Amino acid sequence: MTASTLLTEPETVPQSPPPRRRGRLVRRLLWGAAAAVLLLVVAGWVLFFSPWLDLRTVAVEGRGQIPESAILAAAALSDRTPLASLDTGAAAGRVADLPAVAEVRITRNWPNGVTIAVTPRTPVAYAATPEGPVLVDRAGVRYEPVQEAPADLPQLQASDGQPMQDAVAVAATLQSPLRDRVSSVVVANDRIRLTLRGDDEESDGQTGQDQTGDRQSTDGQSTDLAGTAGEVDESGGLVYWGTVEDSELKAKVLAGLLVGGGDYKFFDVATPGYPTAGPSVPDATARVMGLPQDNGQSTSGSSETSEASAATTG
Repeated sequence: MTASTLLTEPETVPQSPPPRRRGRLVRRLLWGAAAAVLLLVVAGWVLFFSPWLDLRTVAVEGRGQIPESAILAAAALSDRTPLASLDTGAAAGRVADLPAVAEVRITRNWPNGVTIAVTPRTPVAYAATPEGPVLVDRAGVRYEPVQEAPADLPQLQASDGQPMQDAVAVAATLQSPLRDRVSSVVVANDRIRLTLRGDDEESDGQTGQDQTGDRQSTDGQSTDLAGTAGEVDESGGLVYWGTVEDSELKAKVLAGLLVGGGDYKFFDVATPGYPTAGPSVPDATARVMGLPQDNGQSTSGSSETSEASAATTG
């Protein structure tokens, strides 16, 4: 092969667009960037400064017995504030600080509204304090003082710590109408007993409470409730609950016993699979529960131990 037979391909040189075309492309990019910036500025103004998306209405849902005015005052949401700039988290925290509020959720309703959804605390019992009765929820939180003891809630009588936690747990398993029958939940000697309301019993918030000298806070923050187990009015009957285990089952069994219990004044659900009922408290059970004894007599005033009869829930 000779040099004359070699063929060389010409090099291709990329050609730049004409100057006029390049100018149009640059202008388009600049106009696009300017439009994007302008759009952002307008959107920011609409969201944070225009009156079109400011707060005008606040709706409160699920407040129960909590005054709406108290919730609105705690939320402190200023009218005509831009909806986008509202600190809903801080507002929810302020509402949650209300003692009677268990949970709260605040949501924006575009373009001009806010909804405050509140879950109020539900009382399962009350605690007697030197200042008067205080409602207690299932978490053991005292959240609302009341002038009179509720007629449909039991009184908690237990020392602080685990005994009081057990008393609250038992009270939380009592559903109406069973809860209406229970006068108090007492924890003594690591055993739980319930007292039942008599036909003419009236609760004054202090019945059976062995008061201590400590003043109780009612700010809804503490889970420990002071108070000791003292003498209780057992005229309506007495229930030996045993320990806190199987409390839900024990509550169902007790409800059945009370329906078919006749004139019995004592019910034993410590072993829910084998409940018993009788006219008075056996001495051995009274000693286990730590009930006061008078010269060896049972709490029913009889020197004879009554034989408990087996009962079922039906």
